[in-house]
Amino acid sequence: MLVAAVGMFHTPLVPVIPGIEDFAGTAFHSARWNHGHDITGRRVAVVGTGASAIQVVPAIAGQAARTTVFQRTPAWILPRKDEPYSEEQRRQFAARPELARRHRDELYNLFEQTTSFLRGDPAAAQLTEAATAYLERKVPDPALRARLRPDYPIGCKRTLVSSAFYPAIQRGDVELVTAPIERVTGVGIRTTDGVEWPCDTIVWCTGFRATDYLCGIEVTGRQGQNLHRTWAGVPRAYHGMAVPGFPNFFMMYGPNTNQGGNSIILILEAQAGFIARTLRAVEDAGADTCEVTVRAMERYTAELLTALGGTVWTDGCDSYFRTAAGDIVTQLPHTSAWYCARMAEFPSADFHLTTHPGGAACTIS
Repeated sequence: MLVAAVGMFHTPLVPVIPGIEDFAGTAFHSARWNHGHDITGRRVAVVGTGASAIQVVPAIAGQAARTTVFQRTPAWILPRKDEPYSEEQRRQFAARPELARRHRDELYNLFEQTTSFLRGDPAAAQLTEAATAYLERKVPDPALRARLRPDYPIGCKRTLVSSAFYPAIQRGDVELVTAPIERVTGVGIRTTDGVEWPCDTIVWCTGFRATDYLCGIEVTGRQGQNLHRTWAGVPRAYHGMAVPGFPNFFMMYGPNTNQGGNSIILILEAQAGFIARTLRAVEDAGADTCEVTVRAMERYTAELLTALGGTVWTDGCDSYFRTAAGDIVTQLPHTSAWYCARMAEFPSADFHLTTHPGGAACTIS
């Protein structure tokens, strides 16, 4: 059995921008931070305003002499509300585990109800109102506020949580640039309005190749099938885990298993349990290979595409959820409870359990 558990956010994406190789300063991706490079007193350009940038900008603003933030698309931001637990709370949780369990269940239910990714869901209007009020409360300058307000439905792109980004972006030593980048020069970044923004350091907060599953890994299945060629740029898998033609191969955090609301840990636990049940089913059957059927894969794909059609992710905004061709291959259009229920049993009718005459069922390189 082969389980690929390499995740989805592991291959940094650096955009293709003219002149990027001409930059004479230091440049690195936020996920490959250059800890040997001291940004104190330097002019730093942060490219991007997504989940990485809203952590990076508040952390370096004030340490750098000047921070210039290049924004392509603003994000919906909600305030972070996770104050540290007090000593008294921690004592109560330790003494009365049922209190910790109840608190955990409250948090689970709160996030499980986050279904604003569904088109027409009332939660979307409530979250939009909350995010708008937070923006208006924290950014008094109407011109800056207008540049920070998204023009797409909440949930269409990843909704961010931060109480530090809006204060940081309003510092006197921080500037928000919304003109598109034209090119990188030897001494900075030039935007399409002809302005050149000098900098010593560029931090690429430009995300990951999230739709390129198993990037850098070649999986060979039955009769020499190559998984990437089988996908042809549109990764799909039965519940994000198995693909016909690739016996004894499973993925964790595979296609269309990323959460729209609750914790991905719930999904990973459900997948680990499903793999364990599959192994037991193979052993009980006296088999040594397990392969999802083409019929089960086609049925699941049809159900998936129908469900995705009812989400705001199809409303045209550009995000890491979609391939360059527009296929949504990262997101699960259901709640974690839905997925966990589907993974709770091994559906024997959806799999072929057979005895393999010799050699490995699947190889990886």
